[in-house]
Parts: sequence; C-alpha cells; structure tokens
Amino acid sequence: MGLEEISEILKNGKVTIIDTRSLNDYMNGHVPDSVLAPYTNDFWFHEIGEYLRNIPHNIIIITGKTSNSEEFATRIKNVRSDAVVIEYDELKKGLNVKESKLWEIDVETLMKDMEKWSIIDVREPYEWTSGIIPDAETISMNDIPNSIPHLDRNKNYAIICEHGNRSLYAAIFMADRGFNVATVKEGMDGYRKHRLPLD
Repeated sequence: MGLEEISEILKNGKVTIIDTRSLNDYMNGHVPDSVLAPYTNDFWFHEIGEYLRNIPHNIIIITGKTSNSEEFATRIKNVRSDAVVIEYDELKKGLNVKESKLWEIDVETLMKDMEKWSIIDVREPYEWTSGIIPDAETISMNDIPNSIPHLDRNKNYAIICEHGNRSLYAAIFMADRGFNVATVKEGMDGYRKHRLPLD
C-alpha cells in the first residue's frame, strides 16, 4: 500500500495505529493517539494477535528501522492481512504527520529545575493523604481528560504518580493534545526516598 492510500485511511479517521517501537523512540516522536505496544520478542504476536484480529476497522502498524522489518511485516499479515506496516520515519517524511513528543525526567532533575515545571500528581485521592509535593496540582489519572480545557498550554507539566506507570500514560495523553509534558519516572516513591518536602 502506498502513502496516498495510507493518507486516505488517516483522513477517514476510522483507524487504530499501533506503534511497535521502543518507549524511548515513541517518546521522541509518535503519531498522536497511537497505541504503544513495543515489540520485544515473538511472544508479542501471541499477546497482540487476538487484539489485532478484533479491531473492526483499519490498522496501521508502525515499526522502527530494523534488519528484519520484512519478516515482521509478513508475520503481521499472517495475523491481519489488511494491516498496513510502515516505518515511522517513512510515515513522518512521506505524509508530514503531526508528531507528539514527551520527556522522561527523574526526581533530581525535577527538583533542580522546579521553577520550570508545573507538577500534576495523578494518583488517587486516598494516595494524596500520604503527602504531595508542595504546590503540585492534584488531578487523578481518570480525571485528566476532563481537566484538559482548564490546563495552560504555555506551561511545562511534570506528571507524577507513585511509581511512574500512570504518569507515563497521563503524560502521553496530554502530549497528544499539544502540551509540553514530562513523566517523572521514579514517581513519589523516588521522591520520598530523597527525603524531599511534602505537604
């Protein structure tokens, strides 16, 4: 399938985009609202295969530059014959697609550049009772979508949870909506280990 056909699929809107690159590659640039599903080994096909079969519309699979990309594409086609497999750089260059980016920072970087960041704590309310970072805004992860209209797109947001998993997905969601955002990879667990102040 050529780039023109892929462009039509993207314009149609009924498409699921699955990005199989590493987390670092994904954070350095990805198609907004694409699903992150890094390919690490052959078990990936077992885990993702049924999901691919049950998607009721078009699928675009994004890969990185690998030596076995043709073999990977063939195996995808065996699972879902109508799936489009394309390298990210080819998609970006050929179609000039909008790109989202986000960053990953550690607690030390956050504290060193505190004036640069507006912190959002996406843990659940019961977790906030154990303490929050001074001046952090508390918005549980499930409330992030409803909070988007009230957030300032001119700010740099650092998203934190307990261990860094929920903050990653909240940060991806915000980045895909045009925010400058980072996930704090150690989370509040790392923050407490540094014995930093809490409210």
